[in-house]
Amino acid sequence: KLFFIIIIVTSLFSCRKEGTSWDTDWIAPVINDSLSVSDFVNDSTLEVNADNSIQVILNRDLIDLNLSDLVVIPDTTVIQNFTLGVPSLALPPGTNFIDEVQEHDFELGDVALIDARMSSGRAIITIENPISTKGIFDVELPGVSKDGVVFSQTEEVPAASGGSNGTRTFELNLSEYSIDMSGVSGNSYNKLQSKMTVKTDPDGPSVTMTNQDVVKFNIRFEDLTVDYARGYFGSTTISDTTEVFIDALSNITEGSINLDEINFDLTIANGIKVAAQGKITLIESVNYDNSTVELLHPEFNQLLNLDPAQGFWADHVPSERVLNFENGNSNIVPFLENLGDKYIIGYEIKINPWGNTSNGNDEIFPSSRVKLNLDADFPLDVAMNNLTVQDTFEVDFTSDQRFLKVKEGQFILKTKNSFPFGGDVELLLLNEDGQLIESIVSSEILEAANVSVTNDSHESIDQIITFDINNSAAEKLPEVKNIILKVKMNSAYASNNVVYANAKLKFLLQTKLKLNSNL
Repeated sequence: KLFFIIIIVTSLFSCRKEGTSWDTDWIAPVINDSLSVSDFVNDSTLEVNADNSIQVILNRDLIDLNLSDLVVIPDTTVIQNFTLGVPSLALPPGTNFIDEVQEHDFELGDVALIDARMSSGRAIITIENPISTKGIFDVELPGVSKDGVVFSQTEEVPAASGGSNGTRTFELNLSEYSIDMSGVSGNSYNKLQSKMTVKTDPDGPSVTMTNQDVVKFNIRFEDLTVDYARGYFGSTTISDTTEVFIDALSNITEGSINLDEINFDLTIANGIKVAAQGKITLIESVNYDNSTVELLHPEFNQLLNLDPAQGFWADHVPSERVLNFENGNSNIVPFLENLGDKYIIGYEIKINPWGNTSNGNDEIFPSSRVKLNLDADFPLDVAMNNLTVQDTFEVDFTSDQRFLKVKEGQFILKTKNSFPFGGDVELLLLNEDGQLIESIVSSEILEAANVSVTNDSHESIDQIITFDINNSAAEKLPEVKNIILKVKMNSAYASNNVVYANAKLKFLLQTKLKLNSNL
């Protein structure tokens, strides 16, 4: 039986002279996405008016400066040493032989601080004991407190031995500690007080201390940053140029828009209690083809006086200087119509330009900032002229080419459009290196939606837009890793077009392929 089975199987395989080949049609989704105006409502970008039209509400901080850097306390070491004023002194057990307060200076240039609170930093404290018995050191930093409690710590420092002082080092985390820098008199500045009390070991032997013995007390302040300070912050100028990017506009590759009504303000806000001046030196819009439009205004490149902020701590209120932009005093419309995805902003801030006018009562709080704020409010009425928008999507058409080959086919774009904009649609096929493999243009256009009879919405249009895949593109499909969907947009009407709250573009890109399989 086994012999006959082998003969039959061998005969079947020996009779197959040609491979088997067949064609099949496949429809598969590739991209499913949507863009809706409602996605941007209630995020401080868009609002819906009573008639369901869309209002652009922009409130953005273009510059946000934390000026706590005005008060920089460098790493500082303070030293408090003690020696006897007599040749020698006998010290019975438990004898207090040091009890003194000293003042030390922070070198802060022309900054004169009265009070400061640390947001971070540390103090490394080292004590050296020169006598031959254990010392009990009470270390206090008058004026350095947290939650109203002055820093104080008792340390036992070993006896000197073998000609070397006994030492003890410990570290203090200064976060949220306040430092009164007004000194012992209470009317000075940049002062740190230290108090040291030392006694011999109550349970130790009597010892003799000479005037050659030096008790050392070192404090090393490191990495101090402040979140509150009071005093005089000096006279200084801060200037810089920064860039702000709007990613959503980076998908625009050509074309233009026309805007009508614009309400646009820039506000310079001073959140520190210090007299200042501010200057906007440059605002430029740079778009997709590097075309640059500089925003013009009569108060640009002028030093504008900024009053000190008012109030205290959490309830302090920044002072504001508002610059309004309209067609009559600026080029705000062509500036916005440039559709920049990059904005270059130059500024200058002068602190205390007239010196110490506050009599040493400048103040900075944890929430203090100097800001340049954009506030825009206008209806989304816009006309588009060949405004070209594109987006990139990852895809994968790989298959085992020994068994599967695309003969021909189509991309099918199903759309549901309720925007008052439409236009030509193109697919760009890219390989994994981002190089263009094929460009496929449809003979059909994406149609713009019309306004409903009630004038409070758009009437959506359902379409099927096809893209024929030629033999060249079909052969290269396995190489395609990204598809760019590119739409050249134009308005439904020549004049500006109101956008209503139901505006949405929903699309599904499918492939309809004829596949050839071989075995």
